[in-house]
Amino acid sequence: MSNILFRCDKLTKKFGAVTAIDSVSFELEDGEIRALIGPNGAGKTTLFNLLTGRLDPTAGDVYFREESITNLSPESIVEKGVARSFQITNIFNEFEVVENVQVSLVARDGQGWDVLHNMSGLKRYHDEAMEILERVGLDEKYNHPAKSLSHGEKRALELAIVLARDPEVLLLDEPTAGMSQVEIDELLELITSLANEFTILIVEHNMDVVMTVAETVMVLHNGQFLAEGTPETIQRDETVRDAYLGGEV
Repeated sequence: MSNILFRCDKLTKKFGAVTAIDSVSFELEDGEIRALIGPNGAGKTTLFNLLTGRLDPTAGDVYFREESITNLSPESIVEKGVARSFQITNIFNEFEVVENVQVSLVARDGQGWDVLHNMSGLKRYHDEAMEILERVGLDEKYNHPAKSLSHGEKRALELAIVLARDPEVLLLDEPTAGMSQVEIDELLELITSLANEFTILIVEHNMDVVMTVAETVMVLHNGQFLAEGTPETIQRDETVRDAYLGGEV
């Protein structure tokens, strides 16, 4: 019997007369890695914003463990266990690498924290933050300012910040954007290593990445699902090839 962890039902978003997301439904099973692809303007970011509470749907619902999280705030959704990374790296550049993770751990525990006051309160989270940094390969740069990291390392730090919130579902928005091939390979290894612990939905333009990590691929086109299947099935789908891949894989 399947174990559905996260799902949406007939999710719709209209901006005036424009329907950006049109009655989209899908399910994520516990431990699954699923990819969402589609051409620019297909509605991928809008859909992610609906799933994570940054936009309220015009119609439809989002569920986590069969509890409706529709219309909850982004922070409340994170607290439930659904965390998201963004296309644009979202870190504290002036803080040390470990401090970025410590701040996220403070937020996880619901404690208030004021950047204007001294940071001594973060110290008790040091060991836990270091364990997370080790998982993403940044433990040796724990005391470096975040702004000194390479682009790929900043993406890894952002993932560490997300992991610090102790999620069950990871929504990764273009995680390899702007990376070199070496950085992409390193991130792919990291994502694969996380697959045994988390359920992952990834939006990605790099088709090599999608075909490497995803068990199931969903294709969004003009706000609707065009196709869904294994990477191999999607590669062979003529409709997908014409609409998204320009007739080529």
